[in-house]
Amino acid sequence: MAQSSQRPCGKPGCAKLVRGKRFCAAHTRETRSGSYAQRAGVPRADWEAVRRSVLAANPFCAACLQRGEHTASCVVDHIRPHKGDLALFFDSANLEALCKRFHDRKTVNDDGGFGR
Repeated sequence: MAQSSQRPCGKPGCAKLVRGKRFCAAHTRETRSGSYAQRAGVPRADWEAVRRSVLAANPFCAACLQRGEHTASCVVDHIRPHKGDLALFFDSANLEALCKRFHDRKTVNDDGGFGR
């Protein structure tokens, strides 16, 4: 039976080759796990309360409304990246309700894709 070919480690800048895995042994433990809020160090209940209030106050996607469309919002997005700053994380002026389509598009444009 043929073995899978080797490919570079998924960690940017790492040149080690791996077979059948995404990361080399040195970077396996660094993979992200947990929800976005958990990775930011925010208690889940706190973020869920904020998320629910933003979605209740803004039932339609902000980006779609600018285009004259009425699409239900389902994602709360940070307008400016908070980068671990909890004051900015919970700042209501920095939050907007978006539909999944526009949130995904914004993530790709701002972060360079989902895998960064």
